[in-house]
Amino acid sequence: MNSERDTSINDFERIEAFLTGHMNEADRVQFELEIRNDPALAEKVTMQQEMLRTVEVGVLREKFEKIHLVQIGKSGKPSRSKIWYAIAAGFALLIASGIWWQSQPNEFQALLANNLTMDSGLPVPMSAPVGGQYIFYDAMVDYKMENYELAMEKWNKLLSTGPKNDTLQFYIGAALFNQSKYAGSLSYFEKVLKNEQSTFRYKSQWYIVLASLAEENKAKIQAVKPLPGSPFTDQINTIQSQIQD
Repeated sequence: MNSERDTSINDFERIEAFLTGHMNEADRVQFELEIRNDPALAEKVTMQQEMLRTVEVGVLREKFEKIHLVQIGKSGKPSRSKIWYAIAAGFALLIASGIWWQSQPNEFQALLANNLTMDSGLPVPMSAPVGGQYIFYDAMVDYKMENYELAMEKWNKLLSTGPKNDTLQFYIGAALFNQSKYAGSLSYFEKVLKNEQSTFRYKSQWYIVLASLAEENKAKIQAVKPLPGSPFTDQINTIQSQIQD
């Protein structure tokens, strides 16, 4: 069998496991390091992630809309044209923001632009969830559609009954971060960072650095000590070295 084809199939399977959350923690950390060091692999991951996201958003929005029709009726449902108009406007804003960053960045802005990452959210099950899971994943679809305020409204209701839920804390923080509400996002990421059992600790620490760059808080950035085994250690160290006096 063609070795190049074997490699391609192997990459596809690993990427799929990584994106769908079926990779164990050790393999995930190793794979994230490979992505950072292999531009070709990183491009494959990005392409496959976009394909999954397109399918997820289209299929899942249809599914959740049908569930909504059963639960709350047809009143108040936004038109699909408005949803896609909002997405288009969001992309236009991102493009405009990108042009601004490149035109006159200071030290912090340049580092943020070069390191900016936005969490794409958790995979949403194709089977209709129930109870609290329904609310969580319904909000996750809103998050993927960049309806961050609506996603946060739903997650905050769940957080009121489970205030130590690290998944909710992380994604509320991510939703705030994605809206450039960096100061507000920090408190959520810091709560997750303190939870030694959380699988979101590495990402939370990384977002603390990014949010602190946006806030131009040099002291806070320099105070960060990368967690043992963090896939973001090199990036954090590089940023710290570049903003030293």
